[in-house]
Amino acid sequence: MGTVVDSYAAKVRQLRRLQQKNEETARQLITKNSQFATTSRSLSQNIKAQRDNQDLEHIRVELHTVQDDVESLKYKLYVLKKRNALGVEEKAAEVPKKPLMGPSAQSLLETKLKELAEWKLIYHKESAELKELREQCALLERHGA
Repeated sequence: MGTVVDSYAAKVRQLRRLQQKNEETARQLITKNSQFATTSRSLSQNIKAQRDNQDLEHIRVELHTVQDDVESLKYKLYVLKKRNALGVEEKAAEVPKKPLMGPSAQSLLETKLKELAEWKLIYHKESAELKELREQCALLERHGA
């Protein structure tokens, strides 16, 4: 009868060890899952930041194009003023009847400048967030993530 009780007690101890091992494994899985979720969010934010950076670069190119157009118009105005200052008469057809920068062009330029300012703010904010996320990822990797 003692061997049955001893055998039963050994099985109970074995089951308790297995239960403790399962609980430890569950804690580790929860920790790994949390780390994975953090890393996943980090990667998603990095991807979004890269897309935003590409959008920002596209806006910069558009802005440079508009600025080049403005510079070209300023130069044309400068040339016309110089010609007029020298007393050179221009034919009526050559002199623009509209202002060199109409309201729609001025509005477009102002809109693009506002967009650029907004994108700059977003870029700086997301750059700071991205830097912080990279630091967090590095910490996670150093601590065995």
